[in-house]
Amino acid sequence: MLYKVLTLLLVSATLSFGQFELDVCPNTTHCLTGNVDFFVEIPIPEGTDPAVDNCDGQAFSQMNYAFEANFESIVVVADWQEPESVKMGLVSDCFGEVDCLVEVTCTGDGVLELVAEGLEIGKRYVLYIDGCNHDEVIVAEVGIYPGEVNEILYGLDDMTLSQECTESTEAFCPGRIDINIFSEELELWNGRMGDWFFHYWGAEEGEFIVNSLYDINLELFEYGSYVLCLDHVIFDCIPLYPGLCAEFSIIEEQVIEEEYDVCAHELNEGNWVPFEDWEGEQIDGPGEYRFVGETECGCYIDQLVMVNEIPEEETEVIIELCPQDYPYDFLGEEEYDYSQTDIEDLLYIDEGSLLEDYDGNPCDSIIYLILVNEEPQTRCSSCNLPLSLEKGKIVVCLPFDNGTIDVSGRNTIVRPFGIDYDDNGSKENDFWEALLDGRDDYVEIPHIDDLNTSVFSVNFQFNKDERFENGPVETLISKGDANTGNLRFNIQLEKVNESIFNMKGNFYGSTNTFELGLDGLQNSVWYDVAYVVESDSISLYLNG
Repeated sequence: MLYKVLTLLLVSATLSFGQFELDVCPNTTHCLTGNVDFFVEIPIPEGTDPAVDNCDGQAFSQMNYAFEANFESIVVVADWQEPESVKMGLVSDCFGEVDCLVEVTCTGDGVLELVAEGLEIGKRYVLYIDGCNHDEVIVAEVGIYPGEVNEILYGLDDMTLSQECTESTEAFCPGRIDINIFSEELELWNGRMGDWFFHYWGAEEGEFIVNSLYDINLELFEYGSYVLCLDHVIFDCIPLYPGLCAEFSIIEEQVIEEEYDVCAHELNEGNWVPFEDWEGEQIDGPGEYRFVGETECGCYIDQLVMVNEIPEEETEVIIELCPQDYPYDFLGEEEYDYSQTDIEDLLYIDEGSLLEDYDGNPCDSIIYLILVNEEPQTRCSSCNLPLSLEKGKIVVCLPFDNGTIDVSGRNTIVRPFGIDYDDNGSKENDFWEALLDGRDDYVEIPHIDDLNTSVFSVNFQFNKDERFENGPVETLISKGDANTGNLRFNIQLEKVNESIFNMKGNFYGSTNTFELGLDGLQNSVWYDVAYVVESDSISLYLNG
């Protein structure tokens, strides 16, 4: 027996004792880079509870060995002297929820083998060996044979900074700043025993070490720019160098001075604010508004805004309409039915102004709308022909009224457009586009073959509501041009006094000139005139 003990002592010089720890969670995490052999002495049970869970929930004198896996598989062989029984198992560390990966139940064969596969690279595991209700010390030789050693490939993805009272990730108030590490394997990183080394420099410089990635923060109070880096991580087996850095600044104050042009309707609502982080009161009118104080983070803040009110645009719009223009739709806002009296309405048009606010949105507008509805016989001209002319061949009908104004300019020929001429005259009788004041402007009708006739009629209505302003003679209608020697006829008004005039029609033949007119016509009276030219006569009809 003495010889056996001496032999064991000699062997212990080449193998090892003391790598396994009784009951407790091992403080040392071993780094396995190759095969190792141990002698493990399993003492007689004393009824203590191990700090490391085992697979069957029953422990006697449990010996625990912790290692970090840089391999995916492992084989453990235990050899001891019969007849005592031994069991083994592999569990996922001894913190939190522990999983049993492999269990080899009690056997008294003197040899026990455990095979584990699918280990996570970089994770800490605990191997345990225990007797089975034994009454003698068991000395077992344990061999641990890891599989192929692999490099730790999983990494840390990103590092950002934050502060509870701001959404910024780069500018912070003095005080606590939270550090956020992102990784797909964050729980695995936090489950490993190691030291995380951080270093920052800028307005201040310093370093600190943490043992977990949960709730990391630093406190800075010097204003200025900074850089924070996670320099390296030291675990039991290998160091890592993530190379994660973040730039940021500690800001002294927040000073904002801005000017806003705001629509009146927004201010009238009483709850307008210039921007999302405005700390002052809600704004309901023009003026200067200021807030001075501290943010939740402790930053000094000075916000000054100048508010200019854009008034609601007030416009008077006068529109003259004839009965046939109704029902009348105004800007898609209101529809009006015909009335013999003028219609007046005050319209509030939402966002209908040409004026825009600071954000490019149109303001509201107020329109004072007047729809003038005079009696048709006193104002509204039309192409409703008299019965005697309804079957006539109409070249063109020009329904001017006494509200027309000059838009073409002096000495300008206004040519009808949108009228479809053919050899039978015009298919479209209405022509509403020429607005004249009688000062050298005229409408020119394109020549067609049917106008080369000695038999024709001219029908027109007119109301001379103004005095002669450009000489004593005004021409209403003419055909041809005296300057080129082909004048066929003209119908003119000749001044007698400020309120009386004569109407004269001149018709030019190849050798003779014929004159036919009426004297003593008055201003501000509507006249319906028809000249009828036949092969042997000229007739004048007047209704007025």
